[in-house]
Formats: sequence, C-alpha cells, structure tokens
Amino acid sequence: MATITQEQIKESAIAEAKMMNNMDGQDEASDVIMCGAIGDAVRCLKDLIPEGAPAMALRGLHLGQMGVTEGKCVNDVYESFLRWSQKPEDKATGRFNISKAFRRLKASRPSRRSTTKRSSTRQCAMRRWSGSLNSLP
Repeated sequence: MATITQEQIKESAIAEAKMMNNMDGQDEASDVIMCGAIGDAVRCLKDLIPEGAPAMALRGLHLGQMGVTEGKCVNDVYESFLRWSQKPEDKATGRFNISKAFRRLKASRPSRRSTTKRSSTRQCAMRRWSGSLNSLP
C-alpha cells in the first residue's frame, strides 16, 4: 500500500481549492445568453442538443418513476442545469446562460468509453446475481 506524503496532501488541497474557486464556471464571450421565462430557456437549450444523441437521452435517470424522480420529466432536468448556470445577479433579472448550461449538461454525461465499461461491469454483476438466484432451492 502506497503512503501519501504531506506534499501530496498539500498539492491535492491546493488543486481542490482552485477548483472550488472556479465552481461557478466562466461566462465566455461566445455564450448564448437569454433573458426571459425558464420555459423559453429550456427550448433554447434543447436546440443545442443534437437530435437523437443517445448520450443526452437521460435514460439512466428513470424519470417519472417512484421515488425522487416521481412526476419529473426531462424538462425538469434541463431547468435544473439552467438554474445551475445562473449567478446570483442573474436570478433577479431572469438571465440564463444557455451555453454554460449545455456545457455542464454535456460534462455530466459519461463518455462512451466509461459507459461501455460500466455496462460490462453491470452485466457481470447481473450474471452473478441471476446465477445466485438460480442456485436457490
């Protein structure tokens, strides 16, 4: 087992502090900004999403089912990303950074490679689980 040095802990803490300072995200000069109702902002965000993009389908959220997603739909998720893109001063004016919301939405989706790995891991676990069910009396 590798030991962690004080220097590594310090570097890790500094990196985390820098990340926390930038948590709000940066507005870029080319960002699409709109003022208005959140429903209009959702439509703008949807326009940025490539049609039929399987990675953006949000199937893994199990929306509308029992539990925390009961009564929720994809638009509710998009609204959450739009609200996340707002700075405190944006909330008062109804300003939404559509591009920042899209970047965060895109970053939250697993890459194709990691999804494949996760799927194969899940399939192995399911085979083990179903095999244990078959061995029950």
